[in-house]
Amino acid sequence: MTTHPRTVLVLSGLLLFSHDASGQADPRFYDRPPSARAFTIDQLPELSHMLAYEADNFVPAVRRELAGTRQGRQLVIRGNALQYAAEAIETTIQSGNSPPRVVSAQLDQFVQALDAVQSELNNPAGTAPEAAISSQRMSRLVYEISRALNANSPPPRPPVLPPAANYDRNRVMQMAQAVSTGLAGTSSLIRSDIGSYPPYDGAMRDLDAMTLGIQQVTQLAYSGAGLPQLQAVYNPIHDRAHRVNQALQNVPSPRVRNAWRASSRDLRELDEVLGLAPAIVIDPGRPVPPPGQRPGTAATIAIADQFTGEVDAFIATMQPNVLKVPEGPRIMQDARALRNEVITFRQTAAAGARPRELEPSFRQLEGIYAKFSNRVERVSGGKPGPNVNRSRRMATLLDQLRDRINRS
Repeated sequence: MTTHPRTVLVLSGLLLFSHDASGQADPRFYDRPPSARAFTIDQLPELSHMLAYEADNFVPAVRRELAGTRQGRQLVIRGNALQYAAEAIETTIQSGNSPPRVVSAQLDQFVQALDAVQSELNNPAGTAPEAAISSQRMSRLVYEISRALNANSPPPRPPVLPPAANYDRNRVMQMAQAVSTGLAGTSSLIRSDIGSYPPYDGAMRDLDAMTLGIQQVTQLAYSGAGLPQLQAVYNPIHDRAHRVNQALQNVPSPRVRNAWRASSRDLRELDEVLGLAPAIVIDPGRPVPPPGQRPGTAATIAIADQFTGEVDAFIATMQPNVLKVPEGPRIMQDARALRNEVITFRQTAAAGARPRELEPSFRQLEGIYAKFSNRVERVSGGKPGPNVNRSRRMATLLDQLRDRINRS
């Protein structure tokens, strides 16, 4: 077997990394949150090798996971740009005679390419877990290279940030990277300890999407974006955190519970750094209902969240094969309309609506589901399968919502 030269460099580079003076190896680089100490300027070549290596492997991962899909084609285009930008950074750093500002400018270009990749990975999320992990690693490496440049070769004058960027950029980036590592670790533990079945498959998709969102927060902070822009990107992460917490209430794996608790604590700290009210989901097993919520509302919201998870799973599974399935685009259109209506129903319930106030939204949800279900059953010929089974589970959840409304 022939080993790619860059693979040898990456493997040797991994053994050089240490955050203390001992020189000891740190083989779990990607699994640990960033250290308080930045890497040194002498370690930039190894970091650049790792970045180029991940960029080289990104497009092959996309082709393995999303070949023949629109999302896959877009990611290949964006991944090629990412690879070109990474190689430019590696070449500049390896030359050893370019000022840090040149590397910083190239890093800015890479961040733009990576941001485009992560946006496409989120459209929808969960379809390419291998490529998503590669993206997460590149985001971590960008952060470490940026810290090494700033710590070891600071510019003559500090950069002038927009007036709105009144926050601690370094603290935001460090916390965001810690959160990203924790979320990715939680998703990996669910996959290894439990497996991909409801509701944990939905939790994994939400965790992967949250990780990509957190990486976008890191990149915005790196570029000096204003606080409102960071908050706008970060706010949807709260919604997904609620769903993950609900799905993990009775998770059978202690390792998953502990990982999610740690991630939740880091999320709460990032909330504070960004000046946002903390998310109410912190500790699985101890749900905290919003103040003043009516009895039974939390259960209604939980069912709606589970419904949303089933629709998300349907969309993520259907997306790669949409053109191979009869009436595939129409089924996807129905599924997205259904998802929007479930979210609307949930928001109405979360706002404290009484049962009679929920009825119009529920009737609308019923009608959209009927159209969606009829098409799925007709195209499948009534034969069971992963997505047909998901559609039928949605019917059960719809019955549960109807029962809650009628009993209240």
